[in-house]
Amino acid sequence: MIKKFDLLINIIIFSSLITTPSYSYANDPELNPGTVSNIEINEASGIAISRINEDVLWVINDSGNSSIFAMNSNGNHLATFNIQDVMNNDWEDLTSFTYKGKPYILIADVGDNKAKREKCYLHFIQEPDLIKTSNSSPVSIKPSWSIAFTYEDGPRDCESVAVDIVNEKILLLSKRDQPPVLYEIPLNKQKNIVAKKLGKIKPLPQPTQNDIRLIKYLNQITHQPTAMDISSDGLSAVILTYVNAYYFTSEEPTDWLTVFLSTPNKITLPPLQQAESVCFDKDGKSIYVTSEKIPAPLLKIDLTELLNM
Repeated sequence: MIKKFDLLINIIIFSSLITTPSYSYANDPELNPGTVSNIEINEASGIAISRINEDVLWVINDSGNSSIFAMNSNGNHLATFNIQDVMNNDWEDLTSFTYKGKPYILIADVGDNKAKREKCYLHFIQEPDLIKTSNSSPVSIKPSWSIAFTYEDGPRDCESVAVDIVNEKILLLSKRDQPPVLYEIPLNKQKNIVAKKLGKIKPLPQPTQNDIRLIKYLNQITHQPTAMDISSDGLSAVILTYVNAYYFTSEEPTDWLTVFLSTPNKITLPPLQQAESVCFDKDGKSIYVTSEKIPAPLLKIDLTELLNM
């Protein structure tokens, strides 16, 4: 109990020293969240927008099966695809992108709570066209390619992965380092790669007293990054934590370490059990957020207010 009290006091003191532009969605009546309806998605650890299917989102679990699930923006289940010859060691993020004219989904098998994994993996799936797929039973598909990689400075726990399609890079943001460390990998078909360390980003703000809306979060480091995405135009990024999201933007494509050293706009979210999934929509003007555990709300958050700030 003493440790919990000390943590709360430190959070309150530290947060009082930080000024972060923010917009609150915690009580926004226009959120109209859906609910993830598929009971198989009980640990949603990554979400991605479809590049070719209208009103479709892709979701993964962080363990238990090697499948990706399609649902609509209300959370209704559409289809299941089993990924052949791929293990789910600890799938922690999901992103979609268009590369050389083809749509892909990237599954990031990068979780490493104890920082002991010899290798982590990225699996690239050419996105299925649901119009050509029967939704009645799971469909088996194979990755177009996979990458095995290590970090240049030793194993890292990571839950935040995004594709910078403008520079053809994959970005990885460590979870347990303080502040988080940004790494990059080239977007190609090499099999064994070393993730290059770009540097430490600006510390994500500690939650304020009002942010700590669920007492169980006192047992967690609530400012750790749990997911990340980059908009398709390469000008915006969002980083999710257990409590809030942080929106970064640039007027022109640049290196992301510089962007992540700037002060983000804070997006105050409604209470979520364990927020670990975020993605932009196709035009980058909204984000989708969902969480682990069942039932999991599916939020669509309009960024218009932030875009106009």
